[in-house]
Amino acid sequence: MSKFTSTKKGLICPICDDNTGKCRIVDSITLCMNSPDGAIEISGYKYLHASKDGLWGVYAEDNGQTHSNDAKRVYKAQKVARDLITTHKHETSLNVIERDREYRKLIDQLPLTDRALSDLIRRGLNAEQIERMLFASVGQWHPLRHAMTTQLAGVIDKGNKLNVMADGYLVPIPNIDNLIIGAQYRVFEPIDGNKYPWLTSRTKNNPDGATPHLPNGELPMGVYRPKNLIKKGVVGIAEGYLKPSIATDKLGHIFFGMSSGNFAGCPEQFEQALKLIEVEQGIKPYLLLYIDAGAIQNHHVMDTYSRTYKLAVNLGYEVKVAWYGQFSKTKHQDIDELATIDDIQEIPWYQFLGLQHKALKDESVTISQRYLTDLDIPESAKLICLRSPKGTNKTGYIARYVDGQRGYKRFLVICHRSQLTQQLGHRLGLRTHYELENATGDIKAAIASEISLFGMVTTWDSLHKIN
Repeated sequence: MSKFTSTKKGLICPICDDNTGKCRIVDSITLCMNSPDGAIEISGYKYLHASKDGLWGVYAEDNGQTHSNDAKRVYKAQKVARDLITTHKHETSLNVIERDREYRKLIDQLPLTDRALSDLIRRGLNAEQIERMLFASVGQWHPLRHAMTTQLAGVIDKGNKLNVMADGYLVPIPNIDNLIIGAQYRVFEPIDGNKYPWLTSRTKNNPDGATPHLPNGELPMGVYRPKNLIKKGVVGIAEGYLKPSIATDKLGHIFFGMSSGNFAGCPEQFEQALKLIEVEQGIKPYLLLYIDAGAIQNHHVMDTYSRTYKLAVNLGYEVKVAWYGQFSKTKHQDIDELATIDDIQEIPWYQFLGLQHKALKDESVTISQRYLTDLDIPESAKLICLRSPKGTNKTGYIARYVDGQRGYKRFLVICHRSQLTQQLGHRLGLRTHYELENATGDIKAAIASEISLFGMVTTWDSLHKIN
């Protein structure tokens, strides 16, 4: 199978029309990030299942033919063979002690340019922190003065070059024992929207090159210790690796960092690090989740947080959320950007989930015009309320919006008067709850069988019937 390619201008996701790099395409297979649960139904494609990490929905081109049992068995056998090869590759990769030795040898021969230094200082780091965290500059196809082993992820061309696509600086990833087990690099100019590519030797021309995966198959999880430990019994968890490396000194407690915040993808490292911290500090820690600004409005990120929460709870650890009102990505800051930590509150998980409803207030829009024509409705919107005088084209706008999203989303349209439901349902092409109830006598059973098509229309005082 060929390598997956990120969506971009000229390569649009056939499922959701994304061109920002969220989705992936290879041959007849599409990984759609906007439909991990198969909510989007599109002609010519069949939803197969969610990806292993739950981030993508796996779609295949559907030519209307059914695969025979023999073909399915062949496919499964090929998949098992590929998985065995991948597992063997990970198991025979450098162990954590070998990785640490080689990464330190690599960093020793890399400079730190003024541009990289200025960016790190801008992020709030001082000279001592920059030196302690082993940041180093890299350039495109960075040449190495001393050859390195090609078993180290990122090293290519007989060990004399780094597989780096753009100028930036290395972000080393330490584990619980302060061994460097992997690295990303922060690029000054994002590559297809990606600011932090992995340092990897795997390329199109070298598909068997070393990847950042550990021998157990997990991607590296970073563990960051503050210079001065102020708070014991708490472990902060944050997205990425640079962010927690900055936050650990600011907050005075240990932080975990993981690519895309996907801690559920590294359960072995997660559990091992927590157990060691408990032994070190003599107290069982609780986890403090530092939510990115605006993440509460992004259901993909919220799903990732939920998986982390479930992992921690299943391991017997309490989870709290660090909250300082960071509803908006544009109006608020991430933890590493805060000038002061005085306003941070530690709230329980259930309270954080309740704040999602409040997040809708940040997405309200007020317009001043005669007719309702176009609105920029956020992708994350779950509840849309329209309030305007009679004769301002509310129904016309709703009809266009529903028609434009048909097949992508399901709708529950709520009216204030029952006589409007049939008119509106006819206009929108949706069934009313009265029609469903009269047809079957069991409204909930009818909804279960028909609501999955497009949606339905009802009144606010009938909502209890369909709850």
